[in-house]
Amino acid sequence: MEIKRFIKNNWILIIILLLALTFRAYNLENKEYGTDENFSIQYGKEAVNGNLMGVIAKDVHPPLYYILTGLLLRLYDSAYFLRILSVLIGLLGILLIYKITKDITKNKDLALLTAFLLSINPMHIIYSVQLRSYILLSLIYLACTWILYNYIFNKKTKIIYLLIPLYIISFYMHFYTIFMIGTHIILLAYFRLRDKIQIKEYIITLLISSAGMLLYLPIFLRQFKFTIIEEGNFALTRLRLMEVPHPFFKFAVMVNYSTAKEHMPIMIVLAIILTSLMIYGMYKLYKENNRLFYFITITFFGIILLPLILNPIIEYLSKGRTTLYYFRYFTYIIPLYIFLIAKGLDIKNKIIKYILIGLIIIGWIIAINYYYSIMTTYGWSKLIAV
Repeated sequence: MEIKRFIKNNWILIIILLLALTFRAYNLENKEYGTDENFSIQYGKEAVNGNLMGVIAKDVHPPLYYILTGLLLRLYDSAYFLRILSVLIGLLGILLIYKITKDITKNKDLALLTAFLLSINPMHIIYSVQLRSYILLSLIYLACTWILYNYIFNKKTKIIYLLIPLYIISFYMHFYTIFMIGTHIILLAYFRLRDKIQIKEYIITLLISSAGMLLYLPIFLRQFKFTIIEEGNFALTRLRLMEVPHPFFKFAVMVNYSTAKEHMPIMIVLAIILTSLMIYGMYKLYKENNRLFYFITITFFGIILLPLILNPIIEYLSKGRTTLYYFRYFTYIIPLYIFLIAKGLDIKNKIIKYILIGLIIIGWIIAINYYYSIMTTYGWSKLIAV
C-alpha cells in the first residue's frame, strides 16, 4: 500500500527521473573521454598505488576525487562503471533540487518544472557523465543550500553541523569550495544584520571545518606556487571583459558560442530567452518573498562574483597566464540557475508559458543531439568545451 501511495503521489517525478536517466545513459558505453577525464583515470590509479604525492605535485586541486576514483576502479576497473555512478549522483541532484524547490516555495508544480528542466538541461546531462568532480560537487552544493535554508528560515540550529563533513569533503576535491564557503559567510552575515539571526552554531561549524582544511595548507602552498607562480605549468588565457557573461551562455545551451554562431544561431536566441527568464524569475522572487530572494541570489551569484573579484590578483601573480573565472568551475551551481528559470516561467498566461517551455525543450534537444553526434569521436570536447 505504501509503495502504491508513493507512486500515485509522485508518478510525475518518477517519469522525470526516468527521462533524466534515458538522456544520460544513451550510448554511454561508447562515449570517448572529454576534457581531463583521462587524468581522472590515470591520477586515480596512481593515487591508490603509491604515488599520491606525485599526483598532488602535478595537479591544481586536492586529491580526494582521484582517491575515490582509484578505489572504485579497484572494485571494478571500468570507465563505464564510473559513469553509471556519476549518472546516479546527477539523478540525486535532480531529486534534491525538487525537494529544495518544494520546501522553499511550497509549490509542487514549480518543483516538478524545476526538476524537469534540470533533467533535460544539456550542461547537467553532459557533466552527469563526465569523469570529473563537478557533478558530485553540485550535489554537495545543493545539500549545503538545503541545510542553510533550514538553519536560517526554520531555525533548525543543530542541522548546521552537517556542513562540517560536506565542507571538508568538498574542499579536498576542489579548491572552489573556498568560494562556496565565502558565499555562505556573506549569506549568514547578511541575515545576521537583517534579521538578527543567531550564527553561533555556524561559527563553530566554520572553525571546525577550517581546522580540517588547514591541515592541507603546506601542500596547497606548493600547488599554488606550481600552478600560479611558476611559468610553463598551467595556462588559461587572461580573462577578457566579453567573457564575463560566458558561463551563463554555457548554462543555457552548453555549446560553444562560435559553434552556435556558425551552425546553430537558434542557440544564441535561446540563451537570450533563458537569461531573460532567469532575470524575471529573480524579479518575481523579490516581489513575492524578499527574504528568499536574497537567500537564492547570494547563494547563486556569490559563487560567480567572488572569483571575479579576486581574479585580478591571480592574473597579477601569474603574470596573466591564468584565471580564476572559468565556466566549468561554476558547473555545480546550475540547479539554482534552473530554479530561477522555472520561477521565471511561473506566469499566469498559460499559452505564453507553454510556448516558452516548448522553445526550451526544442532548443535543448538540438543541443543534446549535437552532443550525441560527437560524443563517440576522439577529441569531441574541443567542439563543445567541457
